[in-house]
Amino acid sequence: MAEYTQDEKAAALRAGENWLETDPELLLMGRFMDDHGDPSTWSQAMEDLYMAEHNVLMGNGAVPSGCQHCGIPEREHARRWTDGIGWHPWVQPRSSQTLARMKARRAARATNSLKDGAR
Repeated sequence: MAEYTQDEKAAALRAGENWLETDPELLLMGRFMDDHGDPSTWSQAMEDLYMAEHNVLMGNGAVPSGCQHCGIPEREHARRWTDGIGWHPWVQPRSSQTLARMKARRAARATNSLKDGAR
């Protein structure tokens, strides 16, 4: 995710390019930073929650019991390649990861049902 200076944001807004303020990734990171401070100070559980919400936002939400590294279910996994980890077998997710993925999936379902007119 790109970092923009205040001057760059101000110039973009003056030019009428308000995409900086409506970029979903920037909005998610901004919300998490407002609520939880600098990402370098986040606990592992908070990082898991952010990543779960980010993955749902990007359309690639992991199965709650999916691999710790890539989110793929154990039955479909075998050995997989992931940047940063490389080739790896299925690894049981941390309990905080499972909980974060469940919360993100539930929030996404609630949002989608509201869009579809459900009550």
